[in-house]
Amino acid sequence: MVAVHCVQSQKNQNTEECVSDNLVTLCKKCEPAIVQIRGNKNSTTNFLTHLKRKHGDRALQEYYEYKTKKSQGGINQRKTALRRNTTVNLKQNDFEELISRFIVSSMVPFRVVEDEWFVEIFKQLKIDRHGLKVPSRRAVIRDIEKNCRRFKNSTNITNNGSNFVKAFRKFGVNKNLIEMSKKMNVFPDEEKQHENEDDSSSDSENCEK
Repeated sequence: MVAVHCVQSQKNQNTEECVSDNLVTLCKKCEPAIVQIRGNKNSTTNFLTHLKRKHGDRALQEYYEYKTKKSQGGINQRKTALRRNTTVNLKQNDFEELISRFIVSSMVPFRVVEDEWFVEIFKQLKIDRHGLKVPSRRAVIRDIEKNCRRFKNSTNITNNGSNFVKAFRKFGVNKNLIEMSKKMNVFPDEEKQHENEDDSSSDSENCEK
């Protein structure tokens, strides 16, 4: 195996820094003998030639295995660092609340959480590694109902129809549309209600007589 080191320069005995791209290396396979190999830091040809010529193909294979292992170690370290940087500090309850907010804001049906492509998005994000899972439709409905109970809605109800009167005065009334709606029976329940009211009023008049 070749260990690459900068050998002290004869011109500067107090430094081990490489002042150029040229390197002088020591072969660990040749120890205890000190064998120096000169080459360039951007090329390993001289070093590999020495390994093969002096120590055989086995030594050369060991070198390649060492380089592969070292490279793989660097990749694993970067992956580990990436996982640490992408750690999600999100609890399941908070995650479900975010899903519920999305559904309410987008006005999509509750069954969207059961859609295969919606679920696939979170599978690709590998949320299970963080202990999260897509909530069921029942869980979403339960969460939304619970949040609705937290808000009290105070309203004023009136029968005087003042808002309708203002609208009619401002925009007017199209009598033709009213007559057409009667013919088409657009408000059947309302007509039945009026009929019942008329019947009840006539019955009360008969009773008084």
